[in-house]
This record gives sequence, C-alpha cells and structure tokens, in this order.
Amino acid sequence: MKKLICFAVTSSTLLLMNGCSAAGTSTDPNTTDSNETVVSQDQNLTENNETTTTQTQAKDQDFTDKNETTGTQTQGNPALRVVSTPNPSLFPLLIAMSENPTLNASLVPVSGSSTINSAFQNGKGDALLSMTFVAAKKSNDASIEAMHLHSVNFWSGFHTLTHQEDNISSMDDLVGKNYMISGPVGTGENGGPDIFFQAAMRAVGKSATNFTMYYQSLNEGYQTFGNKTVMDDGEKVSGYHMVEPAASGIIMNGMMGSYSAVRSVDMQALINDVEGYTAWSNNELPLGGFSIAARVDNNSSYDATVSSVLTAYNNAAQALMAAKGSLRKLQQYGSVISNGIARYYGDYNVSIPVPVIVAAIRNGKLVYKDNVPMESIKSELDTFLEFVIEDEVAEEFYR
Repeated sequence: MKKLICFAVTSSTLLLMNGCSAAGTSTDPNTTDSNETVVSQDQNLTENNETTTTQTQAKDQDFTDKNETTGTQTQGNPALRVVSTPNPSLFPLLIAMSENPTLNASLVPVSGSSTINSAFQNGKGDALLSMTFVAAKKSNDASIEAMHLHSVNFWSGFHTLTHQEDNISSMDDLVGKNYMISGPVGTGENGGPDIFFQAAMRAVGKSATNFTMYYQSLNEGYQTFGNKTVMDDGEKVSGYHMVEPAASGIIMNGMMGSYSAVRSVDMQALINDVEGYTAWSNNELPLGGFSIAARVDNNSSYDATVSSVLTAYNNAAQALMAAKGSLRKLQQYGSVISNGIARYYGDYNVSIPVPVIVAAIRNGKLVYKDNVPMESIKSELDTFLEFVIEDEVAEEFYR
C-alpha cells in the first residue's frame, strides 16, 4: 500500500507529515472517523502531495514588484493590493482570484506582523486579510494606516491539542505543564495566535504564567509535540495552541505515528462560555476578515474595484462552505488553495496540501461565513475586539 505524505500549515509555516493512513482512524473525540480519513481515500489526491518542498530561508522582500502581478488595472480603475500572511482569511481570496481571472485585485504576500507593517509603510498595500483583532490593533496603534473592517468571514479554527493518553479536558488540567504556541513563519510570540491565546486565558482567569510557555516555528514545534521531546523541566509539551488546518494535519500525522493528538479545548467555546456572546454560535468567534484602508474607502475611484473584490470574496467563502457536502468540489477548491499558497508563499517553505484542507473543512473545524451583516454583530464584535486587544476600537474601524 502506498504511503501517503501530507503537509499542514498554520498561518504560514510548513508542516511535513509522514504516514497519513487511508485506513487509519481519527483519535479525536470531536471528529468522526470518516471526516478525518476520507481525504486520504482518493488516489488522485496523493499525486501532487508526495513531494517535499526544499527548505529555503524565508525572505522578507514580500512586497516586491514581482508579487504585484495578479490584479489587472481595468478601465482606469486601480487594482486593490491585498496584503496577507498565509492565514485562513486568505483562502477565499485565492478561490475568488482563480475563478475570476480579471478580478481587479493583487495579492501582496508577507511573512508576519512586522512585514504587514512594512508593506503599508512602503505604500504597497490597500487592504488586509488578517485576524480581526490584528487589524484593529494595528489600526489603533498606527503601525499601519487607518483601516475599515468590511467583512468578517473566518469564524472557527483555534484549538488546544493534547496527547490522548493524558486525558486533558480543560485548561485547568494543563496548569503547571508545558504549553506551546507556533507562529506564522517564526515562533509566533506576540503574534496573532499568541494575542488570541492571551485573551482566552484572561477570560478564564489565567495567564501565560500558569504554564511553562514555549514558542517554536511549526516546523520545529509539531515535532517537539509529536515526538514528546523532553523539555527543560524534564517533561514533554502537554498542550499545543493550534489553528486549522494545521490542527487537522497534526491529528492525521499521529494516526500512524508515535502519538495520538486530540482537540481537548475549543478555544472559541472557552471564550464564549465566559463572555456570553449571543450574536454567534458557542463554537464561533469573529476571528478573521477583510479590512480596507480608509484612504481607499475615501477615494471614489476605488468604489467599483472594492465592490467587485468584496463580492467575489464573499461568494468564494460561501462556495467553500457549500462544497463541504461534495468531496469532489471540495478537492477542487483545496487544490486552488494549495496551488495559490505554493505560488505566493513558497519562499517561506509554506505548503498546504489538499487532503489537510479538505479534512479541516469536512470535520467542521475550519469555518467561514459570507455576508454577515456588520450591524447584526457590531456591538458584540466591538466588545470582543476590545477584550482581545485591551484597548478601545475606534468607531471608524467598522465600515
């Protein structure tokens, strides 16, 4: 039987997984066996995923001219230059650009928080696909220009992974133990996932000081977790803060490996249970969205472009979720996403293969929504963002 090689990624780092078995069973109590394994059953899926990406040093020249060739300026309307790390909010744009070749948008790929800042400071960006709280924080502290949040589309994806044999069911069970966060290309310390983790801990009356914290790139971190590497205190990493589709990838990796990873804590539900939000489901939070520079919104020459790009983006988010019921269609979208990531983020050793993307969506752990009316969530969205960034969000941020 052919041995599968799969990959997964958080917001940007490559994860190589050997032995995603088509015959394996999920050890995740929150996930059905069929959802976690069906992606390995199609022989065609393995053809493009049995190669490794040569590791090259990540480059910080993210926003050079060569990366601004996707959009085409039409009828005198300027193209919308969208800055993004390879985070989940990016996926619908990759689909929209593939299905609309004349879409007046260009992708400006960046590696992390500091290069988001650099892209805007160097006049290379008009819009941002990111965590909502990252956009709000950067707009607030003027590390980038003033932004307007137009849509919230990424709604679920963060979990704490643990080893099944440890029988962890809450963050209380992890107090005093080793806990790891992996960032985009780097270690993730003080980045989006870390900001979200810190907020989740505040919600339950804890902080990072309740754990022995480790920050590693995903390349290193998943191996540290999976291999149960002995850390400084003589113990393994017991908890791993992870976003989809990497969480699905790590679970799949363990099926034929030396560990069994499970999603022990739904970080969305953790916050909702305490804060009591009612504008969305308990396992959802307004995590990621599409923000556009106020300068662009105030320039009427961009109106047609902004409208067409946002419409295409929202339609793509809707189509991606609708494809959940069709494995073949979901594979097609997974291929578009995987190829787009390889094209724009290959220099950062990023790979998100089709099987992992399909698993994350089919098991309901990676969730998108389209056209959520801002007025219907604005009050609690504002409360959520101010809780996460520990600062007031300007009224102008909400479009």
